[in-house]
Amino acid sequence: MRHYQFQIMKALAGFWAALIAVLLLLPDEGMGIAASRYISAEEFADLLLDVCRMDRMEGETAIEALQRAGLADTALEDSEEMIRADAAVLLARAYRMLYGEFGDEELLEAAEEYGRLTDLDGFGEEQREAMLLVYTAGIVPGYQTEEFASGREFRGDAALTRQAAEEYLFRLSDESQRLPLAPDGQLLRSGRLPVTADKFPYILESYPDSYYDWNLRFENSRQFQTGELEEGDYYYPSEIDQMPWFQTRFEGEVSEYAKVWAEKVLAYAQLAFSADYRTIEENDAWKSAMYALDADSAPAGNREALGERLDRYIEKMKENRTILELEKAAADPSSLYYYNGQFYIRLYVRYRIVSSRVINPGIEDIIYKKSFNSIVYSDGVAMLEDVVPGEWRDGYFDIALSSPNEWTDGSDIGISERILQDEYYSGTVIGR
Repeated sequence: MRHYQFQIMKALAGFWAALIAVLLLLPDEGMGIAASRYISAEEFADLLLDVCRMDRMEGETAIEALQRAGLADTALEDSEEMIRADAAVLLARAYRMLYGEFGDEELLEAAEEYGRLTDLDGFGEEQREAMLLVYTAGIVPGYQTEEFASGREFRGDAALTRQAAEEYLFRLSDESQRLPLAPDGQLLRSGRLPVTADKFPYILESYPDSYYDWNLRFENSRQFQTGELEEGDYYYPSEIDQMPWFQTRFEGEVSEYAKVWAEKVLAYAQLAFSADYRTIEENDAWKSAMYALDADSAPAGNREALGERLDRYIEKMKENRTILELEKAAADPSSLYYYNGQFYIRLYVRYRIVSSRVINPGIEDIIYKKSFNSIVYSDGVAMLEDVVPGEWRDGYFDIALSSPNEWTDGSDIGISERILQDEYYSGTVIGR
């Protein structure tokens, strides 16, 4: 038996030795397979000439032709791999030559203001402007780093792959293939849409289906399910701009209000899910910030009752020794909808309950003592399922906004209802 094992090992050793010898004898260009994944500057220039329908003069390289036309700098060499930031400059110059200046200045400004490209530091002014232009024009999408990310990486220092180069040049040449962006400069999904996509004006590329595929508040009401809910009592996010209030009462566009209200919801999440009983009363900053977000802080609101609610929460969470940590929060203006006198914006949070004396209380304790409300600040019944202290959790909640002023112009609308129910989300997920 040992004899046969020795023979097998000897044969395998001979095979590997022969294979290594063959590989060592291969010519150098045979090892260039991996390098061919990236495109050289000359190759990229040659493809760009075709898109721009430009010819080379006799004996002229593609780079020299671009330099003659003013599209490339003299420093560009044909032996170099094409770097993404330099490719952006060529694409931007070619874009302007073919189409003129980018037409949507507001979109370009929004992409820059909100940092939709997160890694532009360290590049020259023309490179930064070019990267923003080709991103905003829907030619170069950049890279998503994580779910719910509000910005993307351009990776300007990286070498450009051949596949990416062909995609970018194709989009440069064909406007119908450009990638769509939201009004605030976030990349939209162009495929693989969630089941409920038709309920929303657009679907963000970085937001997962779990943000979209569950019932809006009114869809779970008995009146809606029986058809008794009257027209005008609710508006889907996709039709919120048809709401008469925005046409007669509010002075600005829907997007302006939706943006401000989404920011309020995010500010609430930052406060509510990162509270610490040991520091919550320092300088009164937490209470003041939460107070300012509330609808009752408006002149027509019940400010005294609001102050009492906040004091009661602080007292209870200190008694319970509550510590919350927030890792991520996301709320997009595209989720704005209306139901029965209130606007709603959808909130995602990733958080954990580090410490609390009240964990997973019984249903009576939740309803009558509102135990979870002493953990996460809310003004409705807060029901969190299967809490494990110290364990990171994902939460999806629809946060309501309204004004105590019946004739509001939108300026005094604040958060009016925070019902935090894991059960509602998990019980109304669609299509999974």
